[in-house]
Amino acid sequence: FFSGVDQAAGVLGGLEAALGWMGDAGVVVAADGDVLEGGIVAIPTDPAAANQLLTTIRSFATLGGGAAGITVREESYAGTTITIIDLGSAKDLAGMAGALGGGALPTDPSTAPLPEGNVEIAYAATDGVVVIGSGPDFVKSVLDAGPGPSLADESRYQDLIGRAGEENIGDTFSDA
Repeated sequence: FFSGVDQAAGVLGGLEAALGWMGDAGVVVAADGDVLEGGIVAIPTDPAAANQLLTTIRSFATLGGGAAGITVREESYAGTTITIIDLGSAKDLAGMAGALGGGALPTDPSTAPLPEGNVEIAYAATDGVVVIGSGPDFVKSVLDAGPGPSLADESRYQDLIGRAGEENIGDTFSDA
């Protein structure tokens, strides 16, 4: 497993290039009506390195993805460029994943319902935040989030962190 991670990171310039720019980060999953959306939100310690990584990813998607039907587009939002990588339909992706794994994945909606439409990954970077998410709407919601109450201000969260100890590598909190 770890050799696979090293190989994947090597394509991006190594683990330091892939993750070294990242300060505090979190995985976010949110409901927008009946739709789940989410992604990774990070505070960059080195915004230039974060932008370099995202530029590398965009280049790979643009140059190498065309043959697989992957397209890349950009849109401007609130003074920031959002890059959207369209991976194609969920059905086609499931078929390709099955072929790569040496087996067949179900692509018949009656046996394994797949989402309609295309699968997109969107990202944006500013000096204060890097967001990689499930689509441009999620990225926009993160860019729109401003200062205000945070999870760290919640008494229930503070109590739980106090029990676990404030010095740690990471924590997970779910408030369902």
